[in-house]
Amino acid sequence: MNNSVALGNIVKEGSLIAAEGRASSITLKKDDSPYRLFGILVIVLMFGAFFLWAAIAPLDQAVVSMGRTVVASQNKVVQHMDGGIVSKIHVRDGDIVTAGTPLMELDDVQLTAQLNSTEGQLWEVEASLERLRAERDGIPLKWTAEHLRTIPADIIKTQEKLFEARQQAQLSGQNALKQRRPQAQEQIVGLQQQITGLEARLTTLVKRRNSLDQDIQRLQGLFNQRLISDIELREKERESTQLEGDMASTKAEIARSKTEIARIGEGMTETGHQVVLNREEYLKEVSTQLSELQASRTQLHSQQVAILDKLARIVIKAPVDGKVKGFEVVTVGAVLQPGAPIMEIVPNGQAFKIIAEVDPSHIDVISPGLDAEIRLSVFDNARYFPVIYAKVDDVSADTLTDPTSKMSYYKTSLSLNKESLSVLDKEQLQLVSGMPVEVMIITGERTLLDYLLKPFADMLARSFNEA
Repeated sequence: MNNSVALGNIVKEGSLIAAEGRASSITLKKDDSPYRLFGILVIVLMFGAFFLWAAIAPLDQAVVSMGRTVVASQNKVVQHMDGGIVSKIHVRDGDIVTAGTPLMELDDVQLTAQLNSTEGQLWEVEASLERLRAERDGIPLKWTAEHLRTIPADIIKTQEKLFEARQQAQLSGQNALKQRRPQAQEQIVGLQQQITGLEARLTTLVKRRNSLDQDIQRLQGLFNQRLISDIELREKERESTQLEGDMASTKAEIARSKTEIARIGEGMTETGHQVVLNREEYLKEVSTQLSELQASRTQLHSQQVAILDKLARIVIKAPVDGKVKGFEVVTVGAVLQPGAPIMEIVPNGQAFKIIAEVDPSHIDVISPGLDAEIRLSVFDNARYFPVIYAKVDDVSADTLTDPTSKMSYYKTSLSLNKESLSVLDKEQLQLVSGMPVEVMIITGERTLLDYLLKPFADMLARSFNEA
């Protein structure tokens, strides 16, 4: 019985608790409705604010295209003015080089042979000039330390022998002419002595004739008086005639001797003149040779400088720091044509610009001066894709065609904002020529609602057109 009572009490208590629970539940349901209304109001306000913002808030409208980075300045084209045969290749396409790095070398056999020939001729000319100067000035031939250092010994020895031979020939000619003077002087002395004797004889003959003339006059007087016969008179007259002949002969010999003296004197004068003339002609010849050799030296020196300049360019070097691109030569022994492009060097540390390929369907909204955002999605290891800013500089006048994809595009050039490049420095990132980028060219503004509704508006417009 006691158990029945206890069980009944328990049932009553459970009923009471259940009743209280239902009462509490009823109470809670009545209190929750304001909160629900408040939540619904908040959601409605949020959606309303969103649609209001979507309807009035401006958003940038952009044309998205792919592009790449290029060096703002032109790539350095490597060429060789003279061309030649490739003997060594030091780089390949894609190699990083610094300014002055040897890129390739050309064969120098022909130029070396030309240089040796030109220098040999130049040494000959230099030695000949030094010899001729000594001959002109009449001084011994001496060589400077520079001559002995640069001019081969065999050339110097040859010029010394030639100098001695020419000097000896010149002295021999002068001595031969000078030796004629003593001989001529001896002849003149002999002739003068002969003239003295002839003049003495002539004086004697004159005296004899004068005396004979007196005798003839005396005999003539006697003959006229017929005191003597004419035999003696005729004998004296014959003797007088003989004396006249001797006097004439003596005078002729004196004249011949004087003429011979004059001739010998003229010969001596001529000999002196000949010595001087020979010296003048010799010096004139030396001066002419000097002028010709100096002209030859100038020409040979120019040839030497030209050959040395070509040899200095046998090693083709990088003009700037950068990356090798478009390497055309692949084998040793290839022939380079003069002035033909060999490769390009994409400079490092240069300003970059962006070349974008804009779809022809968007060209109506693309023009110079538009702003653009450049997304560098190539930096996968960065914390986020860096964004830099640019401005459209130029748009091609006509479409171009990609040789690989055969797709048409407008080539658009954009200059980078230098201040926005600081984001790359912070992330320790560096632009490289040829890096792919995503270009967003800002073409205007529109609301988010316009953006969301445009597909539906376009669809309705097409449906009406079809209708």
